[in-house]
Amino acid sequence: RMALTKVIGAGIGTVTNQFTTSNLPTGSVLQVVTAHYTAIESTSSTSLVASSVLANITPTLATSKILVDMKMNGILASAATSNVELALYNGTEGGTYSSLLTWNQVSGYTNASDERTYDGTATFNFLHDVNNTNNNRYTVYFCVKGSGTVYYNNYSTANNSTASSITLMEIAA
Repeated sequence: RMALTKVIGAGIGTVTNQFTTSNLPTGSVLQVVTAHYTAIESTSSTSLVASSVLANITPTLATSKILVDMKMNGILASAATSNVELALYNGTEGGTYSSLLTWNQVSGYTNASDERTYDGTATFNFLHDVNNTNNNRYTVYFCVKGSGTVYYNNYSTANNSTASSITLMEIAA
């Protein structure tokens, strides 16, 4: 059930009582941006590299928080002694990017010789105190820890059969 709200006085949308993002209650979702990626992507780098999983959002209020929801599907580690590391980076468009959070050993390490490791999906959420109204980009970075190559969106040999995604929600604070 949803609670009913009674509008008192002149109501919302009048000159004296405007319904705007600045007067919404704390916790209100102000906007949502989502992006899906289906191409298989891989790296043999042991240092974090940018993936194609990214999205931009321009907060309407500098006090807002951005809730980042990321899903990396079809993760594959090609060697038994390797695993995937993921990181979330943020920066303003055209500026520098910095790491917000890193997840080491997301998948891998079967300890069986020459076995590939399919680990399905890695997900994470992060609430970022963005403190600006710039065009903010959130990008997932990834690398291999150990040897070999790591992949995402690799459930099948054909592209477009698995999707990874990133969703950004501006939350009034």
